[in-house]
Amino acid sequence: MNIRYLSNKRSEEKESVFKTKIIPPENLKSLNIKMQGDRNCCYGVLEINGKQLGKGITAVKLDLKAGSLPVVQVAYHPFTISEEIRNVLHQKNY
Repeated sequence: MNIRYLSNKRSEEKESVFKTKIIPPENLKSLNIKMQGDRNCCYGVLEINGKQLGKGITAVKLDLKAGSLPVVQVAYHPFTISEEIRNVLHQKNY
């Protein structure tokens, strides 16, 4: 087999492992962000409903517009997030 094919296949498998979850606006009670502009985001603190996001979270996208409800989208690796964060992401009511 072609080495390039195998390399592409492995990267596709890695990308397919990540999951994305949108937290419904009615379940979003609080959002706390503490960042320093001169450092990478992984050094900041992000809390959703009082629970600090950490290991396993790869990205958080915020869509905050004045005339609409907030949209919080969390990308994560399901095998490395903590049980507490897993519960936060998958509960219907926080």
